[in-house]
Amino acid sequence: MHHTVLDLLPEEIGELDSLKELNLSFNNLKHLPASIGQLHQLEFLDVQYNYLEELPASIGDLHSLHFLIIGKNALPAIPIEIANLQSLLELDVAYSGAALRLPESLCNTRSLETMYADHSAIIPNCLLTKSSSRFRLIIR
Repeated sequence: MHHTVLDLLPEEIGELDSLKELNLSFNNLKHLPASIGQLHQLEFLDVQYNYLEELPASIGDLHSLHFLIIGKNALPAIPIEIANLQSLLELDVAYSGAALRLPESLCNTRSLETMYADHSAIIPNCLLTKSSSRFRLIIR
């Protein structure tokens, strides 16, 4: 569903409970429906290159999510519920919004191996100083 010039994602998206990958990149989305959190088997979510102004708190209900790509949007902040994504391996927030604020709760995401950000992102100190051989913070 990428490059389809979607303006709105219907609430019914949450009924696709077997969905494992969802690529919504390069659209005109400003919001994601709360029902996106019902996609409990989702492993890959790409919403880069949209006009997202917020992410629903229900994003934290995607417990199977491994890859979350939200770069190139208009987000002022990421919901604290992102810390619930204990399967998350890779997070791309580069150019997600001017002075994007990442929540401290992100430091509790133990499985996170790679995070992409840009110089304007406000990154919690715990991620800047994380001393794990598995974690990489890549500033683009």
